Amino acid sequence: MLLKAERFESFVLSIDAIHKYISKIKNDIVCERSVKSVHTLWLYELLIHKDGLTSAELAAKSRIDRSLVSREIRALARDGYINFDLSEGRGNYNSRITLTQKGKILAEEIAKVAIKVQNIASNDISDEELTVFYSVLERVMHNLQTIAKNEKGESK
Repeated sequence: MLLKAERFESFVLSIDAIHKYISKIKNDIVCERSVKSVHTLWLYELLIHKDGLTSAELAAKSRIDRSLVSREIRALARDGYINFDLSEGRGNYNSRITLTQKGKILAEEIAKVAIKVQNIASNDISDEELTVFYSVLERVMHNLQTIAKNEKGESK
């Protein structure tokens, strides 16, 4: 059993390493395109949600600040990956966003890579272990979110 100090070190180093590996994989996917790694999850989400999503929904799903999504989503539109449905007379932020054919092709490439990476990363891990892992990871994330919201960084 790890001591509390060892658990902290192991947790922080593991999460940092996972983040670096995921960032590298995302960067490798987009390196030859005019998209950023932050766009990969949005394109993937839009592929799943055929009827589109609003910028606010993309922000919520990706847990990224709405203002960043609002700014960055314009680049995807400019480069022909997405369309805004302005038929309801709303501005871009509240409009449904859908993939163009160009965006769908890239999103499908992203999905293929994501599934491949997911399968390799979970190799030799049972479905039961993965279920427990994701449940615990979600609770840890929620607990850290609660701490981060507290000005002093102390848990309640």
